Amino acid sequence: MIYIKVNKKEYILKILEKLESSRNLASGLKILVLFWNLEDTMLDMLIKAIKSAVSSAKNVKEKNKLNNSLKALEKIKQLEASHSVENWEQELDNLLNYI
Repeated sequence: MIYIKVNKKEYILKILEKLESSRNLASGLKILVLFWNLEDTMLDMLIKAIKSAVSSAKNVKEKNKLNNSLKALEKIKQLEASHSVENWEQELDNLLNYI
């Protein structure tokens, strides 16, 4: 589990970087992730913010990008909750490719 916690922040930052070009909110969230302790409540807040952004997205491409980001964040949460570290990095890298 420690390995996931160390890299969880890096993956979340990668997700937000991919969203920066289409969502102004991503830049602000990225700053929060950089400077705050990344606990479950922060991850839940990010998931909630992206779910909200999906419903307000204007085009299909943007919705897909947000939905794929949401899947990646939910996967991080699921892997951390299950304490499963086997192949998690490859799985998350694959999800990042679709954002």
